[in-house]
Amino acid sequence: MEVQSGLNSYLRVSSTSDMVSPNTTDLPPVVVTAPSTVSGSYSGVYITFMGGGGGSGPGPVDDHEQPIGPEDPPPPVDSKTFLDGHPQFEKLTQQMQAWVLQSEKATNQFADFLKSGGQIVLADRGAYSARYDPNSNTIILDKGTMERLVAGVGGHPQAEGLMFFAFAHELGHAVLAATSAYPFNPYGNEIDWAEFRSKNEALSNANAMLIANELQAADPSIQIPFSGYGGDQALRPLWNAFLIDHDFDSLINAMSDMVSNYPWPGGVDLNGDGFINQIDRYIEEFRAPRP
Repeated sequence: MEVQSGLNSYLRVSSTSDMVSPNTTDLPPVVVTAPSTVSGSYSGVYITFMGGGGGSGPGPVDDHEQPIGPEDPPPPVDSKTFLDGHPQFEKLTQQMQAWVLQSEKATNQFADFLKSGGQIVLADRGAYSARYDPNSNTIILDKGTMERLVAGVGGHPQAEGLMFFAFAHELGHAVLAATSAYPFNPYGNEIDWAEFRSKNEALSNANAMLIANELQAADPSIQIPFSGYGGDQALRPLWNAFLIDHDFDSLINAMSDMVSNYPWPGGVDLNGDGFINQIDRYIEEFRAPRP
């Protein structure tokens, strides 16, 4: 049945971040704090991202200290302490680790990801690219790029920032998968699936933008260019407009359109609109036979 096909697609498909063109722009970032809340269709996802993806932090304050007995659970560990020395955390470069710890959102999201059994995997993917696999709960970072960054030969003046943005984008996918903040309608068809996938990409990009903005608002010298579908030149003006009007829906819809219309090299025009783009790729995902 088509419904079951959609459900299986949602459970099995890997969310890929096509960090393809590390375009930069001379447009300076707007270094103001993002709004704490927004209205609109995606306000719930925004709140989830702002809260760090589940908000692992210090436990509730108890003014009456109680001794911990052998049957009691251990006291909660804050996210920074949890990440300190964690072998998965240490797979990131030193600079990426520092940026994670400087961002409350990234710290909490990454700690929640690791607490859920998530892992970082380094594999050949293409320069500055990354991918989240929900089936194995792994964030896959391009091995070659990470090795060059460690060696200090990133090959791009903002190489570390580009890779960090890709990582933060995949954290967004992990948060969406863990919290079901933006679920797929199980009765949806292939067009619904294509829209869901493009919106999922846009929302994950927004998560990376929120983290980058948090870092740059605290320290304007930090350089984290936006990347992915269209690059910084296309994405930065959308983000700057959001910081002014707080219209999160407009930001997501605009980025979703960019994702949908992004070319799919080697693909097939499955919806018959005369173009071969990500919509066709997502339709192929939906139509793929599932066990």
